Amino acid sequence: MRPGCVALVTGERKLLLAGALGLTAALAVFVAISHAFAYEIPWTDRPTAALVAIMIAAGLAYLGLVAAQSRTGLQRAWFGGLIALGMALRAAMLFSTPVYEDDFYRYFWDGALVAKGLNPYAHAPNDVLPVDFPPAEASVATDDAPAELRDIAGEPGVARVPYPSLKTIYPPAAQAFFWLSHTIAPWNLTAWRLILLAVDAVTLLLLMKLLAQLGRARHWSLIYWLNPLALTEIHNAGHMDVLLLPFLLAAVLFALRRRFALGGVALAGAVGVKFWPVILAPLLFRPLLAQPRKLAAAALPFGVLVCLLVSPQFLTKLDETSGLAAYTLDWQTNAFLFPLIERTIGMLAPRDGAGLFEPNILAKLTIGGLVVASALWLARHPFGGNDGPVAACLAVTALLFFVSPTGYPWYAIWFLPWLAVYPHPALLLLTVTLPLYDLRYPLQLGGQQELFEALIVPLQFLPSLIILAYETTRKARRRAAIAG
Repeated sequence: MRPGCVALVTGERKLLLAGALGLTAALAVFVAISHAFAYEIPWTDRPTAALVAIMIAAGLAYLGLVAAQSRTGLQRAWFGGLIALGMALRAAMLFSTPVYEDDFYRYFWDGALVAKGLNPYAHAPNDVLPVDFPPAEASVATDDAPAELRDIAGEPGVARVPYPSLKTIYPPAAQAFFWLSHTIAPWNLTAWRLILLAVDAVTLLLLMKLLAQLGRARHWSLIYWLNPLALTEIHNAGHMDVLLLPFLLAAVLFALRRRFALGGVALAGAVGVKFWPVILAPLLFRPLLAQPRKLAAAALPFGVLVCLLVSPQFLTKLDETSGLAAYTLDWQTNAFLFPLIERTIGMLAPRDGAGLFEPNILAKLTIGGLVVASALWLARHPFGGNDGPVAACLAVTALLFFVSPTGYPWYAIWFLPWLAVYPHPALLLLTVTLPLYDLRYPLQLGGQQELFEALIVPLQFLPSLIILAYETTRKARRRAAIAG
């Protein structure tokens, strides 16, 4: 049966209803239990295991809902109701307490700096925190703090900015959103969440336009809209990664309509939020590779804008207090494949006293080259079908997620919209397994970090990787059988 052509049959209606009710119930309990994760409550007193179980239940309900809506079309009333459900669940998150997250305090700090006309890449929170940090709720500017920072020192929340010795890592386009939040209401989580909600709604509209462009029913957008990982990581935790999505969707939409210059401008906007989308440029401009002059004309705005957007960060001193330098060189959290790559390189790389063959650096260079090479490899031939660019973006972004030294659950937001076009079971399964990440906090506090890395990290990633390996092998065998 073609999606969108028939009404739901009884069995599928029951599965859909059960999935929607299960998702609603689980996230309602999530909102209720989230208040036990208030900032001042010790980690040991927080019901982490219960919350993880709730999120796994939400993920399972979501998979049932996806299975039901994928088998047949949705009547208009059902589709409208599920869109309303997604919005209601987002609204409920406005009243929740962030679970184990404090990144938004960094956003508030950056927004305060930008609002005062200061360079966010030149000032770290420690510039205003007292010497005996960590302190209480508010800080007092130290005597040697720059004069222009003194009025920020008393803001509630400065003392909660994570990694206060580091300057910000976020590029200028992200800073614009932080500034907007500060302008609406300084250091206010609700204001920030409302901005994220607006961006999320724009993402949904653009995703529907993309589905229409590809000739697909709009109900596939529910794969993104009802994903519990997106609901909690964006609207509870307040992570800024959703800011990427409208830019990425607009870039692909423009490319599909052969408006490559505008697509490049949109992709540059994504690079201005986080640097990694630059690797998608070969996929965006692929149709112009045989036309060098048109390629140059279309890519020029992209190149100029990217240079302008990254220059403030790179022109500011990249020293030991630079967030970008620290993230690039030192960050490694919740990664499964990267440590395996690092250990393999460590066994093969020659030893030297100068540190030129340091396994961690070589491993990061290796995965960077691998992801870039995958984008170039996918762009080597014309895409097969109108949805080829979407498939390529999904493949490259998912690869980046799996091999990255930082496998934070909210990074899965990067490829969630593409799953509305290609709902791959292995990637959808991450909705169920990634909530295990929150066990890191009590295990780390209890001195069981090794248990987390040896057991919990593989449980998050290995099931999906096994499915991906199986599917890849099966397709390779099928192609070989056809060729033979």
